[in-house]
Amino acid sequence: MIGEFSALAARRGAQIVLARCDAHTTTVAFRALARLLRAMFTVDGLNDADARTHVLAQCGGTLSPGSADAQILFEVMGIAIRCAAIAG
Repeated sequence: MIGEFSALAARRGAQIVLARCDAHTTTVAFRALARLLRAMFTVDGLNDADARTHVLAQCGGTLSPGSADAQILFEVMGIAIRCAAIAG
């Protein structure tokens, strides 16, 4: 059913992004969402700073780097600036 829905959406021009949880992460809140967002923004393989820059570029100026929205998105994606990085 997922394959059929994805094919239909793709034929209509939608970007298809699939994510799944590993069995050992099924109890971790937001894990599936994090993987979905990371796939959608294509940040896997980038370091956190480059990933943040890449996400902001894809948002076309609609997301301010210092905004609460950006910080929430970065946190969910696992690319937020860590306190230790700020203090160091």
